[in-house]
Amino acid sequence: MWYKRHECGLRMAIFFSAATAAGAFGGLLARGIMDMRGIAGLGGWQWIFIIEGLITFFVGTLRPDDEQREEGNLTADRGQPSSRTGP
Repeated sequence: MWYKRHECGLRMAIFFSAATAAGAFGGLLARGIMDMRGIAGLGGWQWIFIIEGLITFFVGTLRPDDEQREEGNLTADRGQPSSRTGP
């Protein structure tokens, strides 16, 4: 999907702001997880992989199936001119 000219700036600002926030809080989160060193005989770096991997897994399983989303978009757009075109 292409964005109109006035939409692009806002979306790019949100994207780069989120990337900056993720970089800032990611380091703090990793520092906190490193204090779990020694729990269950695992090192801090191992806990980082386990916890961030579980978060990624659960977020990935909560997303709707790509095929369902694509089919819904195709049936919704069938026979209708796109409102996204134009200046």
